[in-house]
Amino acid sequence: MLRRKRKLRLRKHRAGGSGSGGEGAAPVEESYAPVMFNDPEANSQVGFPSNLIRTTKYTLLTFLPKNLFEQYRRATNLYFLLVVIITCIPQISPMSPVTSILPTAFVLLVTMLKEGYEDFRRYQADKIVNSQTFDIVKGPEEEDIHKTKSSEIKTGDILKLYKEDRVPADMLLLNTSRVDGVCHVETSQLDGETNLKPFQSLGFSTGKTQKELVEIKGKVTSEIPDPSLYTYRARIEFPDGQKISINQKNLLLQGAKVRNTDWVYGIVVYAGIHTKLSLNQRNPPSKVSSSERVLNRFVLGVFIFKMCCVVLSSTLAGVWERESSGAWYLLGPDNETFPKTTALKNFFTYFALLSYLIPMSLMVTFEVAKLIQGMFMEWDNEMKLESLENGKLQMVGMNCKTTNLNDELAMVKYIFSDKTGTLTENKMEFSKCSIDGIIYDKPMDGELERVLSSPKYDPHANGATFNPVEEFLLNLALCHTAVPERNKNDEIEYQAQSPDEVALCLAACANNFVFSEQRGKDMIVNIKGVPASFQVLGVMEFTSARRRMSILLRTSRGNVRMYCKGADSVMMDLLEDTPENAKRKAKVDKDLLYFSGLGLRTLVIAYKDVPEEIYRDWQSKYNEASNELNNREKLVEKVNDEIEKGFKLIGCTAIEDKLQQGVPEAIHFLLEAGLYVWVITGDKQDTAINIGLSCKLITPTTRLAKINCETAEACQETLTKEIEIMKPGEDVGLVIDGPTLTHALALHSALFMRLASFCHSIICCRVTPLQKAQVVACVRRYTSAITLSIGDGANDVSMIQTAHIGVGIFGREGTQAARASDYAIRQFRHLTRLVTVHGRYSLVRNAILIKYSFYKNMAYFLVQFWFAFFNRFSGMTFYDDFFITFFNIFFTFLVPLFIACLEKDINEAVIKKYPQSYSSLQRNNIFGLPRLFAWLFFAFLHSLFFFFSGYLYFFVNDVVDVGGYTNHVWLHSLYVSLAAIITIQLMVVIYVKTWTGWLLVSVLLSLLAVVVDFILESFIPNFSPSNKIYWGIPIVMSQPGFYLYTLIVCFIAIVPFVIARYCHRQFFPEAWMILQEKFSTNKIDFMDEGTEMGPLGTSASTSVSFVSTPSTTSVNIQEDPLDKGKDKSDD
Repeated sequence: MLRRKRKLRLRKHRAGGSGSGGEGAAPVEESYAPVMFNDPEANSQVGFPSNLIRTTKYTLLTFLPKNLFEQYRRATNLYFLLVVIITCIPQISPMSPVTSILPTAFVLLVTMLKEGYEDFRRYQADKIVNSQTFDIVKGPEEEDIHKTKSSEIKTGDILKLYKEDRVPADMLLLNTSRVDGVCHVETSQLDGETNLKPFQSLGFSTGKTQKELVEIKGKVTSEIPDPSLYTYRARIEFPDGQKISINQKNLLLQGAKVRNTDWVYGIVVYAGIHTKLSLNQRNPPSKVSSSERVLNRFVLGVFIFKMCCVVLSSTLAGVWERESSGAWYLLGPDNETFPKTTALKNFFTYFALLSYLIPMSLMVTFEVAKLIQGMFMEWDNEMKLESLENGKLQMVGMNCKTTNLNDELAMVKYIFSDKTGTLTENKMEFSKCSIDGIIYDKPMDGELERVLSSPKYDPHANGATFNPVEEFLLNLALCHTAVPERNKNDEIEYQAQSPDEVALCLAACANNFVFSEQRGKDMIVNIKGVPASFQVLGVMEFTSARRRMSILLRTSRGNVRMYCKGADSVMMDLLEDTPENAKRKAKVDKDLLYFSGLGLRTLVIAYKDVPEEIYRDWQSKYNEASNELNNREKLVEKVNDEIEKGFKLIGCTAIEDKLQQGVPEAIHFLLEAGLYVWVITGDKQDTAINIGLSCKLITPTTRLAKINCETAEACQETLTKEIEIMKPGEDVGLVIDGPTLTHALALHSALFMRLASFCHSIICCRVTPLQKAQVVACVRRYTSAITLSIGDGANDVSMIQTAHIGVGIFGREGTQAARASDYAIRQFRHLTRLVTVHGRYSLVRNAILIKYSFYKNMAYFLVQFWFAFFNRFSGMTFYDDFFITFFNIFFTFLVPLFIACLEKDINEAVIKKYPQSYSSLQRNNIFGLPRLFAWLFFAFLHSLFFFFSGYLYFFVNDVVDVGGYTNHVWLHSLYVSLAAIITIQLMVVIYVKTWTGWLLVSVLLSLLAVVVDFILESFIPNFSPSNKIYWGIPIVMSQPGFYLYTLIVCFIAIVPFVIARYCHRQFFPEAWMILQEKFSTNKIDFMDEGTEMGPLGTSASTSVSFVSTPSTTSVNIQEDPLDKGKDKSDD
């Protein structure tokens, strides 16, 4: 039944028809099932989906099987499942099944609890949404309105929503409380934008009463549901054959909130899984960190080593069986096939015995540690800001949405940053303007109003055929989509899609051209206190592709006028070819260059009068294009292009967008840390360069390589020339514009990347959102470096998702970037702490966790392999079953977890003082194979030493106490087990750089777990499946030799490790070691703010090189021998 309904929901309907009010429109090739007005029975037969919101992965019935399926998609879990199966076969397993079942169950349970908790939180959120009630109109009277849960709403229902209500499903707007049928909504839950957007009710239903609405008959034919929030094509067909076109301005989307409107009526056209909000709820792209890839290689390498040991052991078992098959004391068949059978049997036996060389609990510990690291990031007070949340001022921090990439932050080499809202505050202030070739420096002080009122002002002085200042102010007051609101003080506040529009409206207000109200299609502007009405005939909205906005108006005099504003790169081609425009254009070009040099954002302002016949012709074509259900946007754009030309140039605006606090210092720090910083913006080249100077991306002494070419051939020639003149160590910055970037990325990407590699900073200007992502993809294609993209707006989402790591900023234009990112921060300056502090610590912690986890398991369980040489490869186990069982989940679980959460190699203050320590960490390659092999080498030696030290001890002294108690294998096992566990704990305590109380507690708890298990097994018969160490405590603890043996073993095992570390620090010190020692001995002057980098101290005849920038410049630092100080950095 479910499958049948799904087919019904998704089936495509074919229909024909024409556009609004007539024949001739192209037929609708494919569409959604028609939604009938006021016919619930017909709608129910179609099989539309319910409006139930369900974002959970599991249900009560599917949780266990589905979660187990998800977990067993991991190779490591399948590996340990195979071990469990082997240990459950007594003929081939020397161990109790408990030894593998309990640890495996522990790992699965912890992961299951984590998944279950996260899914339960999703279920609670779904329940809140599904339980909300809404009014459904069932009849013509007020009492015919019934409260219905959101989950019970059906396609075709007519809803009545009220102010502040959430829209529960995608619905066509039928009528509102306003006479003009306009409804304002907030779409922050959809696209992150907090500004209000106007939506228009359908013309035929505007003003209709509830009784009239329930009497409407007809059907809505919509396009197939798609995730695009900004497009919608549909039409309504009435029984009399009339057809009305519908677009996205008539569709209220699920998740939007009704604002500034008392009530609205609407008919549901998409519900449940077919709403645009549901179609946009996809999982973000999966990103795997370098540490996880290294971990997978480690696991594979250890597995290969283990299989070599298994094959060797099973082969030797078969050989020994063949050599000794005739011995009188051995029972069993005496034939040629028995050695082969023994070898095969022992293969599985040793596969199980040596399975613990791969740490079973590592993946769980790794996941938990990364989760806690992410929580520490969110709790970091230095990354919090005071913000107005839910009407209250409170401190808010960052959001860590992808903990998988914590350690990847420390490996970043390239940073790609947006400018507006990322480096700047996105608080737009109208600073200057140019009108008719004259620059006005104080327009916000009413300068333009005073000019208009001055009797000396002659609008035609420069040959203008219109009043430039008046038309300029009218353009500011009318050419926008802002919504005026009255606050508690009866003052006008504007809600707009971008801060630029608010700044333009406020500039008009400052000069007494006040956009005060919108009455339906009429915009009311108070011109010097006198209201003037302008009827809106058409709006061509701003998009990143168009880079301009136009509005068609009918003035109070009855004539049609079009105002337009946009980027100069687009607007200059739309001007009328007249001497007047040419003269004014030359002046405006100079003014644009001047404003850009000041770092101001510019827009070109223009207008034109439209003859009535041209307007009528455009309107006819526009209506015909907007009635098309297929390719409607392209057809409408083509029609708009026909009328958006022949403008008269008025002037240009200059808006200031100030840098965020701490941006220059942050970028300087990142450059000093050895990162390449790219700023990618849509601004003019001069504006971008000025911002680069302001934020210290480039300096006045930086040689700028400017690449501006019109053809691919010129691009290639210029790139080659710049590469040839590059000098090693030269301070060079690259500046390239959007059109040139198109050629460079498409045809000369290798040359472009080669040139970029010489430059410490790159500025890409005049770029589109698509080009932002293409730049990041190009760098990823030609380098193996880790990339990070940061932005604050919807136009940065593609760039954020293309990079290895995406960082979003909670911007003023919305939270689209923050929602699409891996990490969301409050300001750009927080990026330095995220990368160089949290990223560094995460990398150091995870590296220790992985290396130590492999070390402890190999050091402890490789003893089983050495023991095989003394039991003739019989497959006998050396350790007690519960010691094997609890080693990973109790005895050694807490210590690596606390280290992975709290370890610090150097203090935070040192990182701030020495940004070069970031690049030195990357060069040290702490995740490299040499460092892992060093740990595995010690594990190999320690396993040998653990086993043979015990063997020699009992070989020399067979009688172990005065009572004549003799040695046996389990006593040998107890000595080795306890000494090995203590040594393994001491190894990591000596290795870590930061000692904390939590580390001490974790060590003590781990040792306490060993003692508790030892006590229980010693005094409770059959407590352990093997019962091998019953009464072990009285025997072991009564022997003085045990204490001496343990002390000597721990000392001899640790001394080589300590000597190796001493030699490393003394003769081959790494940068962090020097910084750690200087900090510990108070040799760093943190009060010296004159430079961000002070001298590093090191031992005699030792120098340390810190790369200051990605160029070849380096700083070599030497100092007299250091005084000996403590070996640990402060917590």
